[in-house]
This record gives sequence, structure tokens and C-alpha cells, in this order.
Amino acid sequence: MSKPRGDNGLIIAIDQGTSSVKVLAFDLSGRPVKTVVAPTEVRLSGEDTMEAHPEGWWSQTVKCLRELLADPHFRSDNIRAIGLCGVMHTVIPVDATGRDRKSTRLNSSHANISYA
Repeated sequence: MSKPRGDNGLIIAIDQGTSSVKVLAFDLSGRPVKTVVAPTEVRLSGEDTMEAHPEGWWSQTVKCLRELLADPHFRSDNIRAIGLCGVMHTVIPVDATGRDRKSTRLNSSHANISYA
């Protein structure tokens, strides 16, 4: 991709998908200027059951953002907005400190009915 135009303002889009996280930077005209992708682990844990670990989602998101901001064309003070989409309808059990308790069943698992 290329460096941003204009006032160097950036819009950051974070897409947490089933098997990877994608961080995209757009300039203020909506033109994509950089994409960073990192894989996330998905495990099959039985018939019709897929699981992932939310801490992995977070660490890969942070990794992608750091890689983006390591580029000299991108500075954190130029970020004007951040949008996030993710693994929808997924219950993430957490403990009293807000940390995930265990691997999380993904919404595509038929076993979620008994999990929730």
C-alpha cells in the first residue's frame, strides 16, 4: 500500500475474524494505506465444536497495531477513529479480574446452546 495523503489523519479498522486479526489503516479520503494480518488459533474440540482463546485475539491485535505504528508514516496522534468488528455472538466467560477463564466456543459451534 502507500503512505497517507493530506493531513496524515488515519482511520483504523480492526477485524477480529475466526482465524486471523486484520488491522487496516485508511487515510481520511477512505483510501487503504496499510494492512497488517496475524493468525489466531482455532481448535476443533469435538464434533461441531470450535474453540479459540480470547487472550490470543488480544495479543495478535496488539501485535498488528504495534507493527502498523512502527512504520514511520503512521503515528498514533494521527489516528482520528478506530472501528472494530469481531467474532459475533460469542460468549467470553471472565473471572473477577476480567480475564478470560478458558477457551471460548465460537458462535459457529452447535454446542453453544448448552454452553451459555
